[in-house]
Amino acid sequence: MPKWLVLRSGVGTEKRAHLDAPVVVIAAFLEISQFLRPSMADGLNAESLILPSMATRLDPLHPGHGQPASFALDIGGTLAKVAYLCPKAEGKCCGSSELRLVSFKTDDLDTCLNFIRHHVISYSNNHNITVYSTGVGCSKYRQKIADTLSVDLQADTREMDHALNGVDFLWRHLPSNQLVYEGSDVKGLNFGVPFAQSGVGPCILITLGSALCISKVSAEGSCEGLVGGSSQGGLTFLGLGALLTKAQSFEELIQLAEKGDRRNVDLLVKDTAGSDYNNAPSDSMVSSFGKAAKMLAQKSGERLSEADIASSLLYLITDQMAQTVYLVAKCQNVSRAVFCGSFLSHNQSIISQIREKLASASVYLDHTVSPVFMQREGYMGAIGVLAAQMNLCTNGTTFHVPDLAT
Repeated sequence: MPKWLVLRSGVGTEKRAHLDAPVVVIAAFLEISQFLRPSMADGLNAESLILPSMATRLDPLHPGHGQPASFALDIGGTLAKVAYLCPKAEGKCCGSSELRLVSFKTDDLDTCLNFIRHHVISYSNNHNITVYSTGVGCSKYRQKIADTLSVDLQADTREMDHALNGVDFLWRHLPSNQLVYEGSDVKGLNFGVPFAQSGVGPCILITLGSALCISKVSAEGSCEGLVGGSSQGGLTFLGLGALLTKAQSFEELIQLAEKGDRRNVDLLVKDTAGSDYNNAPSDSMVSSFGKAAKMLAQKSGERLSEADIASSLLYLITDQMAQTVYLVAKCQNVSRAVFCGSFLSHNQSIISQIREKLASASVYLDHTVSPVFMQREGYMGAIGVLAAQMNLCTNGTTFHVPDLAT
């Protein structure tokens, strides 16, 4: 698929430019020449946004004009994410802040650390730097990061707390069209306020990453801990996709799925009943990969296309995650679900499927769950750590360092 640089210079205006770099989304007033600097283009994915409502707070470890206020890491099972905040002193954004977000494959952590060393830490003349991090990899790679960057690494494993901090931070500083994806149910919600005042809570917060994690958020905006999850997630999709297709990456597998038609692989109501059955529409699902099983039993010798297989697989994983989310929300008696995590991958078909699943379940099980899909979905943890270490969390969360073996 073509990759685009999207420029929004104001409400209702948008320009596109075809690029050979990974997908990049930029919010208000950022020029192409300012964005396509080597320090951003090196990442697997890169995003940069201006926060007009926020004057930059410079971290004492990074004194001086034009240097990052601070930076943070979220090292997941699949992706390592970097978030850093810089002052924006030029043009219309004078006095505002620029939040830069870059991600790398965790398996290629050396590239991530090299980026930090040359393009983030290099801003500072002070080499006595503390790096703050979260994610499953922050303990595993603690010594490697500390040695490579010559820094003091502080790790906080409360991933869901920091994901919520990231949601809260962006909710306060971005308008709705830059905050949530189309398909979100925003009726009655407030924006530009702390998350606790948004009208979303109580709710559940979901990270769709390598696996599925679900935590409950109180009406006061505090994280009450994990309440559900599943080992089926983005890495399951990628792993099964590697076994069933020739796709070499998550991006290739998603693109393959978008070209396919799962109805050639899945067994639908109309395939068994011939029409609608017991209030189930004729095109609704009976069994994922059901037609493939029938073909095997009949020894038809017909071969399914890899695109159709990928389409069926994507539906299977997304459907199971959405069903789990709905049941947890019903069990916790909440009516809102906030989605983040890199599995969303800017993909409208995934968002639409989750929304449709929650809507259909609401009809059958008599409990409505309205979804909110966060933009910059993969960076909530990194942004949350950044906010916590700078004491910018409205719920009072600060960075907590547990006792870890050195």
